[in-house]
Amino acid sequence: SDKEKLDSIHISEWPEYDKSLVDKAIEKKGDIVREIIAAVRQFKTNQQKSLKEPLNVLTIQTKENIDDFLDDLKATTKAEKIEFGKGDIEINENLSIKIEFL
Repeated sequence: SDKEKLDSIHISEWPEYDKSLVDKAIEKKGDIVREIIAAVRQFKTNQQKSLKEPLNVLTIQTKENIDDFLDDLKATTKAEKIEFGKGDIEINENLSIKIEFL
């Protein structure tokens, strides 16, 4: 029907960019979480561990509040527990992590 054609994503118009929806603080936190995930994956690879290998504890040292991302971070890194404290793997000057396997 005509209504189905209008609702198709293939013929829909691109949404207009809305600058008011941009949140630089959230983007910065998202970048930090992405860096943590990349570092955990690299560490697992270097240790010849499966990316599905669970972590006992992932310790994060950062000044940013990333509490809103902890559930996603736990699920992605397979961490049983996430703590904030001193890290021994430096990602950058403001971010380091410590990884403990089961």
